[in-house]
Amino acid sequence: MNSKVLVADGCDETRKNILDTLQQIGVKNVVEAADAAATISVFTQKAFELVLIDWNLATDGDQNVVQEIHNLNQDVPIVVTTTANEKETIVGQAKDAGATDFLIKPFTDVTLQNIIDTHVGAHSA
Repeated sequence: MNSKVLVADGCDETRKNILDTLQQIGVKNVVEAADAAATISVFTQKAFELVLIDWNLATDGDQNVVQEIHNLNQDVPIVVTTTANEKETIVGQAKDAGATDFLIKPFTDVTLQNIIDTHVGAHSA
């Protein structure tokens, strides 16, 4: 799969797990970012078909990275990763900022594959 995916998560281990899972399901063109500034910088320099971003990174201080990405390109799906405990409290904020979908951690390869198929398939159709 040639889709270019941006993975933004402040936790090195979580980011590595997501990257490994993407590789296993055939997504080879992945760029990673470890903080809000790097996420915006990388996003503005390359064309992505999907952004996977951790909510805690996305709301770093006063900055809302989801909203910034959405404002830069409203056509790119933004999937917010979060824990089940956080989901109830962040859904409204994330959707208002431009999030397209949510991925609850921990997730399976199948769940991530479904997210990729849903959003990259819809985006490239």
